[in-house]
Amino acid sequence: MDTWPPSLLSNNNQPSEDEIQKYESLMAAPLRESREVDQKIADLEAELTLLKNKRGNVRSSLQEYFTVMSSIRRLPDDILSETFYHCLPSNRNPVLRSSDAPILLMQHTENVKERQERAAKVLKQRVDIIKEWLGRSRTCPLSISLTYTSYQHDRFERNGVNDATTELLKTIISHSHHIRSLEMVIPMEIYRILDTMMSSNSFPILADLKADFRTIVAFPEDQLEKPEVVQLFSMPRLQRLSLEGYQVIPLESRNTLPFTGQGKNLTYFSSRIMMTHREAFHLLNQCDNIVHCRLHVMSLANPLVMPIQGTAFLPNLLTFAILDDIRNDDSEQEKFYSSIDAPHIQWVDYADTALRGINDHESDSDSDLSPPILHLLSEATELRKLTLDPWVLSGDEIQRILQVVSGTLTHLVVGHETVLRSPNMVRNSIYSEFSSPSFDFELLVADGPSSFKESGVLLPNLRILESSSVPISDDILLRIITSRMDSASQGRCAALKLVHVVSNGPLQINIKKEVELHRERLMARTGSRLQDVKLDLEYNRNPELVIYRLSSTFGLHNDRVWVYDDLDEPIMFDYFQREFVQN
Repeated sequence: MDTWPPSLLSNNNQPSEDEIQKYESLMAAPLRESREVDQKIADLEAELTLLKNKRGNVRSSLQEYFTVMSSIRRLPDDILSETFYHCLPSNRNPVLRSSDAPILLMQHTENVKERQERAAKVLKQRVDIIKEWLGRSRTCPLSISLTYTSYQHDRFERNGVNDATTELLKTIISHSHHIRSLEMVIPMEIYRILDTMMSSNSFPILADLKADFRTIVAFPEDQLEKPEVVQLFSMPRLQRLSLEGYQVIPLESRNTLPFTGQGKNLTYFSSRIMMTHREAFHLLNQCDNIVHCRLHVMSLANPLVMPIQGTAFLPNLLTFAILDDIRNDDSEQEKFYSSIDAPHIQWVDYADTALRGINDHESDSDSDLSPPILHLLSEATELRKLTLDPWVLSGDEIQRILQVVSGTLTHLVVGHETVLRSPNMVRNSIYSEFSSPSFDFELLVADGPSSFKESGVLLPNLRILESSSVPISDDILLRIITSRMDSASQGRCAALKLVHVVSNGPLQINIKKEVELHRERLMARTGSRLQDVKLDLEYNRNPELVIYRLSSTFGLHNDRVWVYDDLDEPIMFDYFQREFVQN
């Protein structure tokens, strides 16, 4: 097809009549060809639509076959069973709820449901469902969580225990012969009913018990003087015992604990219930196989009770968390700590509730009194990790403690473990209002004041430093990291592997950038390769949001029945040492 003359394409001149007729005749054939192509495209599109509809019909007829021939139906039983158990939540017992992964898996195939229901690992509060599922468990070991959600005093006094609760307790007793783990968050009044149903053959394989007993109706005074023994505490195979809220008052009057005689079986004991130093010593003295222990102790002057005598030898104790509730000037605390012989202890978590203000810290700075825990720490020759609460210790006490453990310590936590390990938590405001922490972080600077240091570097083997909600300036933190990096390159101390800080203040210095620049300059100057320091720095941490039961996000953040932290978490310094050695 000829084109327009160049003269017409380069200007806006009107073409002549002859030129118009000439090019209209030239356009006729291409226009006809274009219409023919458009028609073919329309025909093809119509045919494609028909083919798509036909394909949809064919696939619909095959859908049932695809369902029968799905890959999950052809998986071996052992893989399906393993998949089911990996879907079970690890932070709580599973529940019969459609949103839980195990239930979703069971909906894929009837065979999977039949196989996994026999495991009886999911429960529901409705008694009829519980009976059905527990019946399917047969003799499989069970882990059960029992939670009582209503603690209304007036309703309990008026209505007492309903028939459904009694029937539920009977069901649990009927399956007690194969319950291995039991979590109970129930009132003491409800537990007493369960206790009366128990026999000498109940719970023969119970190994792990977590009990949170609260009272709804106050006990009469005669019952307080002679509290009943909780039979669950004396099960023959009980190895792990966690207590919350249980008030056996007064234990001191009986000079005994509610699980006397079973202490040698215990390897784990955690209690936030207050007991005296004498009671705590009595407990430790009979639990010589204990590995992890948490105690809440207090001083109570009672001349009618025999003082602490002898030594509690604990050859297997690795973790010891202690909360001293009252700080007195008597010798009971000192005697308690000096009477513990734990040659292989590796982690001590120490705090007390004697809140101190700024003036208290200053007045104690020149005191010759040593913290009572110092007696235990001075004998802990294998200590690797130490957790200290700086709100309750003076600066002088902290300095003495660090000097005593300086030779072996590799992991130091300043603050509370709970704040470090749990998301979106802040320390209770009572501490910031009435007390101030006294930890001087400049003690950890390798090139800082060394008048009290033996080798010029306090804690020369320190590899992990953690701090929770304790004021520390970015400048001092940077100096700690860089000075220990310099000293490590000179062989004066170990290199830091992890620095984890939770701070409520704003970020002032880009510490990560400054540390990396310092590391690069130091490697260029020394010609040696230095390992990276893992920095986990959290600033301006927000308080945990209150999520109500009717909220759409309820249970997504923390859906555990037992909300308290376990003591025997993997010891952090061991984990990081293995990790860095492998890398």
